[in-house]
Amino acid sequence: MRQKLLLFIIFIMVSFTGFSQLSDLHYLPPLKQGGNNQAVTQQKIYLSTPETTAFTVNIYQGTSTALFSTA
Repeated sequence: MRQKLLLFIIFIMVSFTGFSQLSDLHYLPPLKQGGNNQAVTQQKIYLSTPETTAFTVNIYQGTSTALFSTA
């Protein structure tokens, strides 16, 4: 009985297909440099999406409403 329940639970968990963060708004944690509190000089962020056409990414710094960068 216990094995059947375990198999059923595993089957249910595997059969659900899910996507994470399919939204138009994301928050990233602060980007820090590895050492001595210097400013971040180079960082890269990889964005993956199921979109097949090009899209615009607007970047804002902190809680500012002013556009920081567009990619």
